[in-house]
Amino acid sequence: FQDTINYGRAFDASKPRTFDRNVRAKLGLDENGTDWLDIDSYDPDFFTLDMFSASELINIGGSQLVSYYGYDYTGNVTSGNPTLKDFYQDPQNRSIGAFQPIYMAGYIQDQFTFNDLFFNLGVRVDRFDANQSVLADPYVLYPTYKVGDLGATGLAGAEVPQGIGDDYVVYVDDLNNPKSIVGYRSGSTWYNSEGVIEANPKRIADASGGIKPYLKYPDQQDLASVVDETFVDYDPQVTVSPRVSFQFPITDEAEFFAHYDLLVRRPDPGLNRMDPLAYLQLENGRAPGFLQNPDLKPQKTTDYEIGFRQMLSRNSALKISAFYREMRDMMQTVSLTEAYPMT
Repeated sequence: FQDTINYGRAFDASKPRTFDRNVRAKLGLDENGTDWLDIDSYDPDFFTLDMFSASELINIGGSQLVSYYGYDYTGNVTSGNPTLKDFYQDPQNRSIGAFQPIYMAGYIQDQFTFNDLFFNLGVRVDRFDANQSVLADPYVLYPTYKVGDLGATGLAGAEVPQGIGDDYVVYVDDLNNPKSIVGYRSGSTWYNSEGVIEANPKRIADASGGIKPYLKYPDQQDLASVVDETFVDYDPQVTVSPRVSFQFPITDEAEFFAHYDLLVRRPDPGLNRMDPLAYLQLENGRAPGFLQNPDLKPQKTTDYEIGFRQMLSRNSALKISAFYREMRDMMQTVSLTEAYPMT
């Protein structure tokens, strides 16, 4: 050794090298050759976006160079309606369909009087279908065994605490060769191995050196092979919204009034669209700032009011009212702590 080391350039024909091969083919070289290419020496017009594969531009595991849906990765409108399976099993194109929610609504309303009571009655029916796939379990990217499945697994006969349901997700001590159960989960509620609610899921993770759900296919942690079990269809939401108001005059100058309303608002499309790119990055170790939630439900506001109005003079009046308002399914950012493969 003096001051220079000479070595042969590494070459692996099995690796996906779409851009490299396309450049060589355009130059009339062997696509699998090792000829030296000085990229900076070629005119920019020599290059086109379709020389790359979609996976290369997505830059899996790193910062994305492209983001798209309803168009392909080169900017052309997508034809047909590609599925999630098309996206995960075709790394060359990674086709993503357009966001196509389906929503419909109808209402009926009437006004009438009855014995000096003035009524305004109506009802509205809304149906919202995000028309896309959602994670079967937002805490795990891959299919898992539930308590009810244990009889057909290597942990058949394991003692399950009383009160733990058959649909609870099981957590074990080892991903590939589990010997014992360290915890359970139902939705966002965690339980330790004794069936006691655990407020801090990190304790369950620490019991096994990291969170370990009981995976059905621990050797196939690739969404391309389990996409049909990992994702399910969005459950359409149907909401019936009654609206009632009435006024009851006491005198020519005073009246009681009341109303009840249920108002529904569809989820924000910017936060509701299923983004396969985010899950692809997630399974390859890169967590986005936050994940859009394709399983968002419509937001609901329930409103009651009752009151009294009294005319005091030609230019003044008194109004006294009490109201109650309740808002459900509002949107917020939450942390799915100890999700798998990462929080």
